[in-house]
Amino acid sequence: MTSEEVTARRRAERRQFKLDRARAIAAAAEEAEQLFEKEGTVIVPALSGPAIPSAATWKPSQPVLPEVPTTPAEPEQEEDWEERPIENVEHMQLTLQEAWFLLWNLDCLTVLHPDTLHPMSLNDIWLAFQKAHLPLEIDAPQPLRFDNPFLINYAVYHHFRSLGWVVKGGIKFCVDYLLYKRGPVFTHAEYVLKLSLWFIDADFR
Repeated sequence: MTSEEVTARRRAERRQFKLDRARAIAAAAEEAEQLFEKEGTVIVPALSGPAIPSAATWKPSQPVLPEVPTTPAEPEQEEDWEERPIENVEHMQLTLQEAWFLLWNLDCLTVLHPDTLHPMSLNDIWLAFQKAHLPLEIDAPQPLRFDNPFLINYAVYHHFRSLGWVVKGGIKFCVDYLLYKRGPVFTHAEYVLKLSLWFIDADFR
């Protein structure tokens, strides 16, 4: 085989590997959905494991035929075949609003001071969260306002959380919040929220 044929074959194998991996991940998500509907058990679909193909163990089930290019292909830098597994920990990342909900309503979270590593009191956390939007170089005490970003965001978060929605931050979708029926593991968001302040009295601005 010529070097061009070897490269074309490897590309076809990589394409088939990605398709097989995507099918396996989709099947794992479907299995988790069915288990939740039957038993109410929440399982985060794994992105690695015996059922999910990896670059080190995957082998094509049938010969993979490379596509025949209609025009001469330009030299392409060989892709790295070694796949490094990336652990998805997005479901463990908390916004300030989620953290305060767990602290104040459920009392099931401990926040450590970044310098002393000692648990912070509820009052210290309350004040720190309201100052989180301020630049670090500002040392002078700043008055707390009723339109503080943390207070506004938490009011919205608590409202929809109390209605039974799973509320997640939507910064990567250019919105403030995403509303899920059961969470991002199972379905796409039903609604998105974009917060906008509206003052009745101009003196409050």
